[in-house]
Amino acid sequence: MKNEKWIIYLLAALNFTHIMDFMIMMPMGEILMSKFDLRPDQFSLLVSSYTVAAAASGFFASFLADRYPRKISLLFVYFGFIIGTLACSIAHTYEVLLITRALTGVFGGIMSAQVMAIITDLVPYERRGKAIGMLMSAFSAASVIGVPFGLYLATHYTWNLPFFLIGGIGIGLAVIIIRILPVMDGHLAGGIPPVNPVKTFLAVFRSQNNRIALLQTFLATLAHFMIIPFITPYLIRNVGFAQEEIIYVYMIGGIATVFSSPFIGRMIDRFDARTIYYILVAAAMIPVFALTHLPAVSIYIALGVTTLFFILGGARFIPSSTAITGAIPPHIRGSFMSFNSCVQQLGTATASLVAGHIVTAQASGPIEHYGLTGWISAGISICTIFIISRLQRYEDTNDQPEIYQPQNKVLVSEEPETTLH
Repeated sequence: MKNEKWIIYLLAALNFTHIMDFMIMMPMGEILMSKFDLRPDQFSLLVSSYTVAAAASGFFASFLADRYPRKISLLFVYFGFIIGTLACSIAHTYEVLLITRALTGVFGGIMSAQVMAIITDLVPYERRGKAIGMLMSAFSAASVIGVPFGLYLATHYTWNLPFFLIGGIGIGLAVIIIRILPVMDGHLAGGIPPVNPVKTFLAVFRSQNNRIALLQTFLATLAHFMIIPFITPYLIRNVGFAQEEIIYVYMIGGIATVFSSPFIGRMIDRFDARTIYYILVAAAMIPVFALTHLPAVSIYIALGVTTLFFILGGARFIPSSTAITGAIPPHIRGSFMSFNSCVQQLGTATASLVAGHIVTAQASGPIEHYGLTGWISAGISICTIFIISRLQRYEDTNDQPEIYQPQNKVLVSEEPETTLH
C-alpha cells in the first residue's frame, strides 16, 4: 500500500506517547511512594488502576470496534487519552491521581487495540513481523528518550511535568493523524455490522483458536509484568542505585532494543513466530532470575542485567503478537483486538496486584520477596510455550463462526482492501 511505511511510523509515534505514559509510572515509583507516603500495595494499585480501567473499556469497546473506520475510532480514543494524561498532570493528591490514571487507562487501552487492528489490516502476514517489530520500537524510543527525560523533569523539578510533556506531544500527533492517516474502512466493505453484544462475544469466543490466542496474551503479559513494577524500588533500595541513575537503566535498555526489536521482526518473517518465541522464552529466563535475585553490585553489572532483561523479556511480545494477529479473521479483527487489549490489561493489572502483595518493604527499607516474583514469572512463561504451540493461522482452522458476518458476507479467508480517502 502507498505510504505504508509512513503510516507505521505514525502509529509507532502514537505508541510512543501511550507507552511512555504507562512506563513513566514505574520508574517514578520511589518518587511517588515518598511524595504520597505510599505502601507497596498502594503503589501497585496506582499502577494497576490504569490497566483495570483499560481492560473494562476494552471489553465494552469490542462491541463497537468494527462499526467505524479505523481512523475515526483511533482519533476518538486518542483525544480521550490526551485529556486523561493532562488531568494526571494537575492531580494534587493520591486519590485524585488514582482517578485520573484510571481515566487515562479507559482510552489508552482501546488505543493500543486500534493501532494493532490498523497494522493487521495494513500489512500482509508475510511482512507483519517486521512491521510489528517497528511498532514495538516505540518502546525503545520511550525508554531511550521519553522515560529518561521524563525522569529528569520529575527528579529535578516536579513529578507532574512528564504528564504535561506527553499531553503536549499527543496534541501535535493528533493533528498529524487528522491530516495523514487514511480512513481505513476496508473492513466495512461488506456492510456495517450490527451492534449485537451477544453475537460479537460469540464470534470471538466460540472459536477455540481465538480463545487460545487470548489465553496466550494474558499469560505472556502476566509473566512479564510480574517483574516490572518494582524494578526501580529494588534497584534503589537493594542494589544501591541513586534515583538519578535509574535514567541509565531505561536509556541503555532502550538503545539496545532499538536494534534488537527490528532484528527479531526480521527473524520472525524469515523463520517462524512460534520458533522465535520458544527461543526467546528460554533465553529470557537468565535475566529474569538474575534481576529478581540481584545483590548489591556495581552499577555496570546491574545495567548489564537490566539491559538483557529489556532485550529478551520485551522481545517475547513481538513473535507472540505476530502469531496472534495471524490467527484472527478480518471481519472480527477490530472486536478481537479490543478483547485482546482487555485481556492484556487484565494481565498487567493482575501482575501488578499480585507482585504488590508478594513484595514487602518497611518505610525506606529494602524490598523483600522480589525473587519469588521471578520464579512465578518463569513458571508462567513455560506454560505459554505450550499455549502458543496450539495456536493456528485462521486459514488453517474450521471453527470460525459466521454469525458476525455483515449483510453482504465477506469470506473469512479474504484480507480486506484498505480504502484511502
